[in-house]
Amino acid sequence: MAPAASAKHFIARHPRYSTLLALVLVGLLFVYAQGPPDPPYFNKHNPLKTWISEEDRRYQQTLREREGMVRKWGPTPDRVQAFPPQDDFYTLWDFYIPSFRCPHRVERVGALGDGGKWVCGLERIAQQDSCVIYSFGINNESSFEAALLRAAPRCQVWGYDFSVPNFGPEITEDYSLRSRSHFKSWGLGSADNYGPDANPPFYTLQTLMAMNGHSFID
Repeated sequence: MAPAASAKHFIARHPRYSTLLALVLVGLLFVYAQGPPDPPYFNKHNPLKTWISEEDRRYQQTLREREGMVRKWGPTPDRVQAFPPQDDFYTLWDFYIPSFRCPHRVERVGALGDGGKWVCGLERIAQQDSCVIYSFGINNESSFEAALLRAAPRCQVWGYDFSVPNFGPEITEDYSLRSRSHFKSWGLGSADNYGPDANPPFYTLQTLMAMNGHSFID
């Protein structure tokens, strides 16, 4: 007897099995038609605030582990070598491991290689009526800042770098971007030092924000 005829004969003699098989197939189709589950931060039982709280808890744990690593190889931060001899099994990057998961889209902004940065949630900033961006360490390459301003046309950027006189050509040669940029040849420091003998002058982030009239950085 041919396989097809044998299957028909079996179904005719055992209708209960055919009904069960049909239910299983319908169930599988229903499951796969639903698509992947929503990310946990869109789930009503796990709101974004909870997600951020959990990630912050993990990040604080990472900071404690980093302090322990500094004590092991330092024992103080100033004694830690960025790239030690081969006998010490670590590099600088081991102190800055990825430990906070972004609940939004992560994308590369700016040039590949030096200059570009990984950014979380740019699409949310781009939708705002206005936003404030701070950038430190320009080094005459501003593909990152230029890409941010193009993606978020209602944003402005404040840049600081005491080693260069201005943003890079990606901004200075584009008027539409240049008009939304602000640059100072200043440094970012842990304490203010901008007296007449300060060369270059250094400012804390809090001081810079107060000078610019900002209470929040997007």
